[in-house]
Amino acid sequence: MYKCFSARPRDPRDNRTGVTLVEILIVTVVIALMAAVSFPVYKIIQQREKEKRLRKILSSVRSAISGSKSPLSAREFVEGYRTYVIAYGSYLIDNISSPPEDPLVAAPGIKKKIKENFLKLANNEGFGYPESPQKLLDGNVIVKIDVPTGLGAPNAIYTLTIPVERRFVRHIPPHPFLGWIPSAHFEYKPVVKDVTVLETTLPYDSTHWGNKASGVADIVSRGAGQALNGSKTDDW
Repeated sequence: MYKCFSARPRDPRDNRTGVTLVEILIVTVVIALMAAVSFPVYKIIQQREKEKRLRKILSSVRSAISGSKSPLSAREFVEGYRTYVIAYGSYLIDNISSPPEDPLVAAPGIKKKIKENFLKLANNEGFGYPESPQKLLDGNVIVKIDVPTGLGAPNAIYTLTIPVERRFVRHIPPHPFLGWIPSAHFEYKPVVKDVTVLETTLPYDSTHWGNKASGVADIVSRGAGQALNGSKTDDW
């Protein structure tokens, strides 16, 4: 009277769950949007870090040239090249006893004149600065300065010999932007240069150093472009 209908066995594949094509597309779009937003932010963070390192290198080398202790120098050094040379030269002049040129040089008035001329040469003629960028890294430099004595004879001089037995910079780091901009590099401003040298700054390995240019007064950045704050890194 009654028919028994047996239910069809359920296929295990009917319970399978999966991801639809629409869901995949939505996830892909979200990831792409997140990458598009985060990548510029990451580049800005990298730019800021490179600018920070660039400023630190410039400040450290400038300290090694003419200021106080530089983070790039050995720990026991507490002054820059220029500070050291002027202080040491002044000390030698103050302690002149019997110079070979003329006994009158030891007189207090003459020593004062020699010191005045020495400071003029150190400030205006580049003698108080490293002769070249390489001299900052050298550990054994002898600075000889012929200082006018003011004794009357036009060629009367006192030769001041200042030993510089220290490395004011252990190494000059590569330019932080070199990986991004291959042309980024450091250059150095000479105190005095020949009229035939048209450049205001020279590279580290320029053949003009010691020949047509002398006295490293400053270090500058070249080729790094514009900073995040709108300033030019070449002007830092």
